[in-house]
Amino acid sequence: MFAAEGLFLNRLANQCAQCSCSEGNVYCGLRTCPKLTCSFPVSVPDSCCQVCKGDGDSSWDQGDGEPFRQPSNREARHSYHRTQPETLPASGRPLFSLPRLASSRTHRGLLSDHQQASGTIVQIVINSKHKHGRVCVSNGKTYSHGESWHPNLRPFGVMECVLCTCNLTKQECKKIHCPDRYPCKYPQKIDGKCCKVCPAAEMALQRDDSKEYFCGEETLPVYESVFAGEEETIRRIALETETPPEAELHIWTIGKGVLRNFRIEKMSRKDFHLLRDFKPLTKTTHSRWEIFREGETQVSQLCSSRSCRTELEDLVKVLYLDKPMKGHC
Repeated sequence: MFAAEGLFLNRLANQCAQCSCSEGNVYCGLRTCPKLTCSFPVSVPDSCCQVCKGDGDSSWDQGDGEPFRQPSNREARHSYHRTQPETLPASGRPLFSLPRLASSRTHRGLLSDHQQASGTIVQIVINSKHKHGRVCVSNGKTYSHGESWHPNLRPFGVMECVLCTCNLTKQECKKIHCPDRYPCKYPQKIDGKCCKVCPAAEMALQRDDSKEYFCGEETLPVYESVFAGEEETIRRIALETETPPEAELHIWTIGKGVLRNFRIEKMSRKDFHLLRDFKPLTKTTHSRWEIFREGETQVSQLCSSRSCRTELEDLVKVLYLDKPMKGHC
């Protein structure tokens, strides 16, 4: 509970605004304070009214009403839907609209009968994300629409590999998938993280080696050479590897869109670097290269007697690496 200034412009001199929080909302009401007999009253944490120091509750006129209490969940869900938050004007006026309610019966339970008769009670939405129907409650904690968290199950603790997101009032939880392979030899498990991570020192050494990785798999350079003649075109696709230090060349002979012939040759990296007509095409992984080789065999059988320009271009596109979605490879 806490006191609030400037909410009720028509309050009496012996009244104060007392507020309480419930499910992300603030409920405020006017409280009529008792007449005190001391010269120097003090403030207390559970009331907006001051009391006489040293006299405990004896100086209170107990007939003025019972302490302010929070609304029940049911009352919070069904009361004051018309109250809307407003922007704070330059004049410094109250931040919220304060509608007057015709009947006190609707709000019984929010304040005592005496306090209900003393003025207006309002609901203040302090965060537009926490409006009714737009929050999720998990393990006693409230989350706004769009917020994410790791659920906490008592027998197991925090589920690091499960990520939940609040979608209006519905919790949507998904399992986090870790990569099968990592760009280091000895990935380590760290508290608070689902997937293993590579030690910084080991990753620094790999960066010094200028190696790149895609979803934990090392990427390799792919080169292309195209020679276009009058009758046919010779297209060569080459993959360069360090272990073993060689280049694998796939040579296509194409005439009028028909794949007339294809063959595979291998040569050392040293000899390959002497060839001047190859230009960088992209970077790929071993797994993508294997898919390319398998597809090449199928296309060569399919396109030996008909034009397959589209199929050949689609086959080359297999080598390109798309940017992986976050958390998925």
